[in-house]
Amino acid sequence: MRSPDEGLLLITTCTKLRESPQRVLSSLLLMNEAIRCESKFLQLLILVFTSYNLVSCSLNVRADEESPLFLLFYQTWFVQLLNSPVPCEYRELIVVALTHAAIYYKNYDRPSCDAWIKVAFEVLDICLKVLDWDTANIADPKFAPRQSAPLSYILFIEEIAAASLAEDSATKRTQLCLTEIAKRFIDTVWEMSTVKNELTKIYAILLISKYWQPNEAQSSSVAQLLVISSLRLESRATKTLQLRNETKNCVCCLL
Repeated sequence: MRSPDEGLLLITTCTKLRESPQRVLSSLLLMNEAIRCESKFLQLLILVFTSYNLVSCSLNVRADEESPLFLLFYQTWFVQLLNSPVPCEYRELIVVALTHAAIYYKNYDRPSCDAWIKVAFEVLDICLKVLDWDTANIADPKFAPRQSAPLSYILFIEEIAAASLAEDSATKRTQLCLTEIAKRFIDTVWEMSTVKNELTKIYAILLISKYWQPNEAQSSSVAQLLVISSLRLESRATKTLQLRNETKNCVCCLL
């Protein structure tokens, strides 16, 4: 016998078979219901399926219609989630699900580049509202999405940056996003950055160095950040090697 949570997941997988209006409405309702799931993994699965539905339907709307993705802002539960002063793990799950669903659609459904970039920026707008940089990327071994939400956001911007290189208007908007990320590092101590997770910091610096077009004054700051991140990577590799050797020694002692 299926649990209520498993039944909810089964219903979610069937929404893809519906027509667009019903598919959108069902997805928005299921995103609300998923909050009540006890399993974080099932929550994420449901959010990925429903996010994929919203991304897919947003790519097929007419120019005079509102994107189904922006219908999230009309949902009472979503507005309450954004306005709540209490950190909520479900917010990080939404960021992870939306970004992964958009990348999946790009790689496997292969929409036109212009159409995907338009929807990708819609996803980015939602993520900017949802992601709380002050609490989201604090290391929490019990809840991986809390660490992966900012990283998913960073990697998603990289997908957009790579896809928008040939589009002037898209490139300008991408540069604004990259500038906002760079502000979290420039003129601040590495440890004091609002990006707390070490791996996310390194990916962010690599993204900035690859796609950001800073002015002359900002270029020297980026160069310094690259030096710092390379030293951090070297330190991380050294610690990993030490841990591996210690583990090997322990195993040898046991044998």
